[in-house]
Amino acid sequence: MELDAGERLVLLHILPKEGDLTTLRIVRDLQAALSFTEEEHKLYDFRMVDGNTHWSNPEVKVEVPIGKKAMEIIRAAIKDLDAKKKLNLAFLPVCERFLEDEE
Repeated sequence: MELDAGERLVLLHILPKEGDLTTLRIVRDLQAALSFTEEEHKLYDFRMVDGNTHWSNPEVKVEVPIGKKAMEIIRAAIKDLDAKKKLNLAFLPVCERFLEDEE
């Protein structure tokens, strides 16, 4: 799935921090796939401004492999945050994108 820097950062933020052994292994692999390489750091020109991450080249997308189980974990994490009313507007486009196939 092609993802831009903002989508990758949102997904890294919403992935579960706890779970069973299998889930945590998949989350660990997904975190590695969503993380940024040295080259991507240079390309995006990441910087912190007032505690927020900013970057250049927002149009650049990278193919991130997301398997069926990883997709289930992402969707479950979104639904859990939704049920707890812990989502914010920055998450909305990513949430809609990952839940659109379920509607």
